[in-house]
Amino acid sequence: MTVLLSDRQSLESGKSEARTLASSAYADIRRDIVDLVLKPGEKLRLKDIGARYGYGQAPLREALSRLASDNLVVAEDQRGFRVTDVSLQDLLDLTFVRRNIEVTALRAAIEKGDDQWEGDVVAAFHRLSLANMRRQDDRSSLSSDWKDRHQAFHHAIVAGCGSPRLLAMRDLLFDQADRYRRIASSLVEVDRDINGEHQAIFDAAMRRDADSACRLVSEHIERTAEIARLSALG
Repeated sequence: MTVLLSDRQSLESGKSEARTLASSAYADIRRDIVDLVLKPGEKLRLKDIGARYGYGQAPLREALSRLASDNLVVAEDQRGFRVTDVSLQDLLDLTFVRRNIEVTALRAAIEKGDDQWEGDVVAAFHRLSLANMRRQDDRSSLSSDWKDRHQAFHHAIVAGCGSPRLLAMRDLLFDQADRYRRIASSLVEVDRDINGEHQAIFDAAMRRDADSACRLVSEHIERTAEIARLSALG
């Protein structure tokens, strides 16, 4: 009985370790796809990425399958995996869906958000503002620090919507759009008051002016997509 229990514990421990490795691989590869370290269309051969990231084939396969569900990776029959391509058609579709999801989540957050939500938004906006001050000398730069704070602000402002499924979908679309944002930033310096855009969104949300906040967020998303279209996709 003791032996059987020990074997079961070992089996459960092995499964837990495998899930942890797969989750780590997923996070590492996802980050590099969004940051364009892994380029759109790039082949993801298990042998190559195993050597690159230090994971075995089993956690890599699980990680890549999850990324395929996120539409960041494409699984090709008998040919392995590759990073999802970017295209004008995909950008237009992504922008349409993302805008509607973002506006829905924001409106619900403004209507339902409590003091905790408001405090979290204020804190996230303050952190983003500090990063913006350090970014003044290089307005085209998307440093890791600014990127993280930018993402945190946009997440915080919708986090009070009360729907975990809506937030999960919204976060996925944000990451997909981030690839286009970074492609555009790497190709052209844009004369755009992005700090002012964030300030206006923040102010409207704090006034609980859902109509204005949703309009401003929609314009913010559309403007980013248009810059990506003109600079990266022609």
